[in-house]
Amino acid sequence: SRHTTEEGTRFLNSSGKVFAHFNAGDTFTAEYEILRADLSQLFLEATESLENVQYMYGDSIKSLEQTEEKIDVVFAGGGKDTYDLVVAADGSTSKTRSLILDEQVLKDSYKFLGQYIAFFSIPSRPGDPKLWQWYNALKGLSIMTRPHPNSSTRGAYLCITMSARGLLGPAIEDAMDKGTEDTKRMLHEYFETAGWEAKRVLEGMDHAEDFYM
Repeated sequence: SRHTTEEGTRFLNSSGKVFAHFNAGDTFTAEYEILRADLSQLFLEATESLENVQYMYGDSIKSLEQTEEKIDVVFAGGGKDTYDLVVAADGSTSKTRSLILDEQVLKDSYKFLGQYIAFFSIPSRPGDPKLWQWYNALKGLSIMTRPHPNSSTRGAYLCITMSARGLLGPAIEDAMDKGTEDTKRMLHEYFETAGWEAKRVLEGMDHAEDFYM
């Protein structure tokens, strides 16, 4: 019931003409596509009635100290607690992981591929297909849109791939460090004249409440 209803993937040129199509299950689109937020909601619904499960939002781990019997945790919000086990499941650039593993183990454990992706929701249009639409532009730019379970929004992705593996984009990094508004301005500069549905996607990005990069 949380499936995005995506039926396949198609590649387009700058004018929107399809030059390759793949049905679901063939390659890009899996038999079931579930958005990250919907998957999180499924986990929440499955555990929220359990008395021994507690959720904390808007906080993060500041420090940990492990002994032979326990782990003392200090949170960024000022709270403290003790646990038997701490699991860091917050991604490849995990701040929690850096508190647990020593420098030698962390060294070279994360290798940047040289690619940036921004995701957000934009308003859907009546003619939007239940397909992952993928457009590659010049200079490593890609624009993608994908169907959502609801009929009112559509997922949009802006992708910037650098010219070499591991290469950082100074202007991109600087904008991301400064925050969401600067990041959106930077994406406008990169994609304004990219072609296909760039203007629609950028306009949707300006009003998106779920933007992240």
